[in-house]
Amino acid sequence: MWPKQRFSAVLLVPILVLAQYCVSCGLKVAEPEASSQIRQPRGPGKSEARKLAEAFSVAAARDAESVPLQDAVIWITDDTGAHVSYWLRGNAIEMAFLAKVDGIAVPSGDRLWVWQERETDVPVCDCTAWDLLDNQGPCPESETPGRGVRVHLVDALSDDTVDVFSTSDLTLGTEDPLGEYRATAIPIASVGPFVFVRTVETGTMCQDARNFRDVGFFIFDLDSQAQVDLLTPAEKEELLNNEQHIARQAISDRQMMQGLDASELSLIAIEPEYQPDYGLSLHYRFAIEQHLEGSGTTSQATYASSVLVPAKTLPTILRPFAMPPAVVSMATLGAPAVQRGGYRLITGTPNKIDQLWSAFTGPPVRSEAEEP
Repeated sequence: MWPKQRFSAVLLVPILVLAQYCVSCGLKVAEPEASSQIRQPRGPGKSEARKLAEAFSVAAARDAESVPLQDAVIWITDDTGAHVSYWLRGNAIEMAFLAKVDGIAVPSGDRLWVWQERETDVPVCDCTAWDLLDNQGPCPESETPGRGVRVHLVDALSDDTVDVFSTSDLTLGTEDPLGEYRATAIPIASVGPFVFVRTVETGTMCQDARNFRDVGFFIFDLDSQAQVDLLTPAEKEELLNNEQHIARQAISDRQMMQGLDASELSLIAIEPEYQPDYGLSLHYRFAIEQHLEGSGTTSQATYASSVLVPAKTLPTILRPFAMPPAVVSMATLGAPAVQRGGYRLITGTPNKIDQLWSAFTGPPVRSEAEEP
């Protein structure tokens, strides 16, 4: 275990946030009017104000000593889409950022999973050559492949890998093959061991000549190393009767003049959000597809009208993570809601935490693209 960290400033984060709040709100700190009214203490004694300040500092330090320190890892996504992970240590009184690494690194038991993704080639059809064959028989493969994606996790301690998502099983097809294709898989948040991933697939079909954009999501459990269903059958029924009913009404009101059937509404995302004061909340995003004829051509574009509905209650599987631990609350104090990121509390024996720390601060995990 590392030497116990000593923090040089008690209540440093709350004081800084309060100071920033005062400045941003234009609050003015009252200053003494005349120096003649400030009486200096005589002799070597201390002023009452100084005594009170020292007593407060001693009491706060004693409280900090009595509250155990917690370790946690948080990861965030910045405005450029880059991911950064931080190792924190602290409690409800004090907190420090001990280390920072690029990318997403999340502990799970005896493992430190590092998120990795890379582009892959996906075979697509040479639609022009296929037209010359009257669209009969196998489609000739284009020299310019589509761009798929493979996402996997690498354990920084053992180098074990686990597949999360892949488009490598896509084939040319025979009825209406792909002419263009691109896929992405974006981690948008994590709650405990559950990573929320949004998938987006775009492209064109040879015969249909229509642009498509399919948006989906899945949830990956770092502990079981598999995709999981967030909702129980009973919770799915509640979703249908509550949140989806609200979304259907909103879509119907919005699209009533366009002849869309709101019963075709589908759930395309579950979006968690952490608020420092209120903890975890969820939103469900529902969407309906809409096809519009292109102007002067036979092509079409696919759009989706969507609506975001707050969850009435948290799913049972997420309730243990309704409130973040104190060290995470301290890290996000004064910050806006955390929508693109997550955290994981680090627990276990000192030896296990030592190993995770060494892996977190050690050399970066080699990506699959770097392997010889």
